[in-house]
Amino acid sequence: MKRFALASATLMLLATTACSDDGGDASPIASPPSAAVATGPASISLASSSIGDVVVGQGGMSVYLFVPDGAKTPTCVDSCLDRWPIVAEVAEVGAGLDASLLGHVTHPNGTEQATYNGWPLYYFGGDTAAGDTNGQGVGDVWFTLDAAGAANS
Repeated sequence: MKRFALASATLMLLATTACSDDGGDASPIASPPSAAVATGPASISLASSSIGDVVVGQGGMSVYLFVPDGAKTPTCVDSCLDRWPIVAEVAEVGAGLDASLLGHVTHPNGTEQATYNGWPLYYFGGDTAAGDTNGQGVGDVWFTLDAAGAANS
């Protein structure tokens, strides 16, 4: 029982740290892209970046998956969302992406969250311009997605 409690506490600490980690950049975090709080549908597409092709949302902002989420289970909540806002709605996918991989889940905060290949999608508040991938690898649990909806590593 003690091992289970210790393992649970360790996992919670890792998730919290990963959500609050700024990747070593002490600069202020930019406002999340408007799609993260938009009420209307958006789109995702594939774009080239310094780390290869990545899925992007509104304004060309990179979108990310959070490894602890698993498939269709958003776990980034509360203060985590301050740095990692959800991609609320997606109505269409651009060239190079598979529309059948697009979906949505209800986030624990009650809003609809877009998914791609089952992964709930997030933006990173530390990305300030289209094509930025500053959230890539943060805490070893945040990754951009490739065209197949897998983590870029």
